[in-house]
Amino acid sequence: MNDVYCRVSRMPYHIRAFVMEDTEGDYTVTLNDHLSDEAMLKAAEHELSHIGEGDTRSEEHFSALENKR
Repeated sequence: MNDVYCRVSRMPYHIRAFVMEDTEGDYTVTLNDHLSDEAMLKAAEHELSHIGEGDTRSEEHFSALENKR
């Protein structure tokens, strides 16, 4: 389906956001509720770049993917 859902959740401060793909091919971007509105927007844009690059299907370690973005 390739829909993108966004949610805000309480997470440790060092985690800004993350994205996960489900079995239907939809994505959920989860943003840390500690972030300002501006920081949430930047984090969401960053996570969308992971979707656009197909990172959720990559076998690379997430830290290697982060270094690319």
